[in-house]
Amino acid sequence: MIRVATYTRTAPGEGRPAAKLARRQARLAAAVRSWPRCVHIGAYADCGPIPPLGRPGLAQLMADASAACFDVVVAEHLERLCPRSSGLRAVVDQFAAFGVRSTR
Repeated sequence: MIRVATYTRTAPGEGRPAAKLARRQARLAAAVRSWPRCVHIGAYADCGPIPPLGRPGLAQLMADASAACFDVVVAEHLERLCPRSSGLRAVVDQFAAFGVRSTR
């Protein structure tokens, strides 16, 4: 079985961010459950701005990736992991260093 984690993020200006986040998480989890030989092991999310407040969901996702808790990360869009291309490359490279594949 392939262990899959999902990640999504909403920004505060996206209107009712908590409700939107819940819908996104449910959609990703349902998609993963429909894939053969895959099991959805966890959903990670952040609601709000990027630092200074930080992104605790992404931090926990990285911590669990380093502990080999899952094999693949699925995000709704790559920009949800990191909106800046230089930061996105660092996040994807860190996943690869932990042996985790990322997909959208």
